[in-house]
Amino acid sequence: MLNLIASNLKEPGGLWVKLINGIQSSIGNFGWTIILFTLIIKLVLSVLDFFIKWSTRRSTLIQQRCAPQIEKVKRKFPNNQQMVQTQTMAIYKKEGYNVFSSCIIMLVNLVVTILVFFSIFTSLKEVSAYQAIKQYEELNTTITSSSVYTSYYESNLNAKLSELEFYEGEGKEYSQDELTQINAKKAELASASLDTAIADESVRQTVLSKWNENKDSWLWITNIWVTDGKADPLPTYKSLQSLASGASGMFNSGVKDNYIQKVSSINETEYNKVTSIVQSTQNGWNGYYILAVLAAGLTFLSTYVAELGNKIKREKKENKPVKNQFIQPRNPQTNNNQTPNISSSGTMKFMKILLPALMVVFVLTSSSAFGIYVVSQSAISILLSYLINLIVKALTKKQETATIEFLDKYENKK
Repeated sequence: MLNLIASNLKEPGGLWVKLINGIQSSIGNFGWTIILFTLIIKLVLSVLDFFIKWSTRRSTLIQQRCAPQIEKVKRKFPNNQQMVQTQTMAIYKKEGYNVFSSCIIMLVNLVVTILVFFSIFTSLKEVSAYQAIKQYEELNTTITSSSVYTSYYESNLNAKLSELEFYEGEGKEYSQDELTQINAKKAELASASLDTAIADESVRQTVLSKWNENKDSWLWITNIWVTDGKADPLPTYKSLQSLASGASGMFNSGVKDNYIQKVSSINETEYNKVTSIVQSTQNGWNGYYILAVLAAGLTFLSTYVAELGNKIKREKKENKPVKNQFIQPRNPQTNNNQTPNISSSGTMKFMKILLPALMVVFVLTSSSAFGIYVVSQSAISILLSYLINLIVKALTKKQETATIEFLDKYENKK
């Protein structure tokens, strides 16, 4: 019997895939696996996020201590910029302030965040391609191993090959051209056997049972390896080709060529016949674009909460009686920094639109598996950010109080 699909499908590798597979072996459902995987990654990265916020808060308080001292130096040496710079660096050193530390830490965090995001994105593309091909192989094997298929194929094989005038049985040696003709006849018979098996109701029910047993669904999504929206739960042949050609991981696990070759070995017509058994029972919707909406909403919420937090802080400072000019300018309305604030506000508004739009594009052009990752990491990020801010505030409360007392005493000495 002709073996339509080779069995050497290469499983993707890499750290993320191994971690996902490890979690999935315990949980069983890939959707919840990705959520737990995301939580683990965010908890690990939150250590760096915490350090950044804590370091930034401490640096801000140190700067407030430095500000009146630097101002005093400027008044003492109004015409000696070199001396001002020397004294300023001495003050920074005395107070323990590093001008570049916060920038370096933020740069490291940005690089790590980008690397993690895109490495997970490409890893999930590899996994999606692997799982989509594997799902088809399982359905195809279910059909080709059925008694209806094998019986039809074996009972008609000799008659089919006898159509070739040169054919004299399996024991004879044939030329390369003759072998090509023999394989062509076997392929014709395999196609006819496939039609016969698919037409059999018992085979169709067995295929559907296999699909329901092995499909990777999650909540409202029928198959997480296909996009959440109007799409069949099994990818079309062209979509399968796109998945295979897009299976190029950031750190290159070397599966792309294997997947492209695998899909190329699948006959498109036969692929459509096999998947039609499942597609005919579906309504043409693998999901309802809920992940795209959630991704946009949570990304917008994240930027909105950050902007709202900064706005509340500014309003509290403006309404709070001024005790020291180095904690809050005496006249915020005429502050020279007003123009940059307007520019920053415009940038923030633009980012509130751009980031959600980018997330929607990522989700709609990727499998639901990646959409689940985007949504879960956004939700977890918001919660962790809130908790980290509370912890940082509590840890720096004593330093903040000491800074205010220092500035008040410094102001009273003037």
